[in-house]
Amino acid sequence: MTVADIRSSCLKPLIILPLILLLAFPSVSIQGASDGLTLWFHVVLPSLLPFLICTQSIVALGQISFLLAPVSPAIRRVFGFGAEGAYALLCGLVCGYPVGARLCSMFLENGSISEKEAKTLLAICSQPSPMFLLGYVAATLPLQLPSLLILASIWLPVFPLFCLAAHHYGFQKDISASCAENTPASTGRPARSGQSRLDAIILSSFETMVLVGGYIMLFSILSAWVAMAPIAPAAKPLLSAILEMTTGIHAVCQALPPKAAVPVSLAAAAFGGLSGLFQVASVLPPQTPKNAGFAIRHRFLNPRAPLGSDYPVWKILHACLTGLTAAILLRVLFPALLH
Repeated sequence: MTVADIRSSCLKPLIILPLILLLAFPSVSIQGASDGLTLWFHVVLPSLLPFLICTQSIVALGQISFLLAPVSPAIRRVFGFGAEGAYALLCGLVCGYPVGARLCSMFLENGSISEKEAKTLLAICSQPSPMFLLGYVAATLPLQLPSLLILASIWLPVFPLFCLAAHHYGFQKDISASCAENTPASTGRPARSGQSRLDAIILSSFETMVLVGGYIMLFSILSAWVAMAPIAPAAKPLLSAILEMTTGIHAVCQALPPKAAVPVSLAAAAFGGLSGLFQVASVLPPQTPKNAGFAIRHRFLNPRAPLGSDYPVWKILHACLTGLTAAILLRVLFPALLH
């Protein structure tokens, strides 16, 4: 029996298992799907869709340099990114998953940024939005924490992650040539009217939102199955946080003591859950069979791997650094809250 046959025989039960669970526990599955779609419709869609439309409209109108004129020199000095890279980074930090990855993918496809810059960007540009952190996460945490501590726990690890990613992909060596490489390539497409261009942007944004909603629904069902599974109670909130960060953070804050719930919850927000990984994968450039962009097997931290192949590694590192940063800041700056 070949390795492929062994792999196929192991995967078949895993493919059939979800269908069996759907049929065996219909009420739990329906409730999980309903919770996921409710979250998507009432929270994710109204908060993320306008950002997707606006960010892509600014790109289409060619107003990136004008918009970033006050901050672009500082970002170039610190990170070495050009205007497009700076725009993707800032939008990823402010707008939340998966806006930064979507812009990174767009700029790579039209030749505005180099492959090295795109891979370095993707390692740091997909983050939870401040609205999510200061709204949902801050309200769910068992301790009342300053907004600055929550944001610092997420954003401070971006700097060491950037240094690691830039060194790994060789982007630091590429910075001097970035001006020459970051010239948008001509697509050869006929010019569109303003209305048709806006129509295309809206359709593209809705397509992204439908994919995001589908993944939120699927992983919400998985979280519902985890909640009823006969496993150790302490493991359930952690598994839920790994699957989907929103329901996972709520479960973690309900199950763990405050001094553990805070760093674990912020680490879960930085990781984004498996749902977030698949959301980012859905907006990356389409790959050929020889170049499977999100086929992470045997591609971890391979500088020649396609865009997104090692994205999970950077998110795991970010989660670990965020949890450590939150624990240190909490113990040093607010020790009274731990007692």
